[in-house]
Amino acid sequence: MFEAIKRLPLSFVELPEGIFTSDGFWFHTSTSDLEQFSPETLQKVGLSDLLQKAGDWSKLPITLSLWVLPLFLASFELWQAITLTLFVYVSMAVMTPSVVIYGATRAVNWLNNPIVQGLFYVTILSYFAQTEAKYLLLAGLIGFVLFRWHIITKLSQPLVDVLRKPLSSLPVHDQILRNLIVRAAQKFGAPLAELDRMEKRVLEIMHYRRKKK
Repeated sequence: MFEAIKRLPLSFVELPEGIFTSDGFWFHTSTSDLEQFSPETLQKVGLSDLLQKAGDWSKLPITLSLWVLPLFLASFELWQAITLTLFVYVSMAVMTPSVVIYGATRAVNWLNNPIVQGLFYVTILSYFAQTEAKYLLLAGLIGFVLFRWHIITKLSQPLVDVLRKPLSSLPVHDQILRNLIVRAAQKFGAPLAELDRMEKRVLEIMHYRRKKK
């Protein structure tokens, strides 16, 4: 149903502190580490594509919140729409690092596209304007800005951190990358090295980066 939106391959730089991508994401790993964990997966998917999919997946809480907000505004009372949208965001922020679906990455790529999101908002907000629902139009605009500028992310981060803590000790992007590799390996029937060793290596690099700072 969804076709991945074509874009240039993700560029990244590998440092002693990990891999830093042009999307602005840190991954506390290295090419050599990833090759040890699942070389066949890396060969089939490609490191750039793997990092890109992980970055896309990390945007999912904001992306889904942006998509459901106008729909909730059109379907519920204002306070209900806001409450439901915040619930969707917090729930997704807590769960998406642990629940990675490799087959859904194309759809996520499509949903993340700012042009597609912009056209969707123009359509819905134009409808609000035509029906003279100015308060819904204003709420949609404010919500769009708050999510796109990551203001909601910053305000809710303490709560999200508390709820995520029992699920994993890894940083969000590293947990997503780990689970993405596992799902890709399962899809392609590729063998995996010990996952505990992978997590230990991520924490080692993360602590090295903190000490260097």
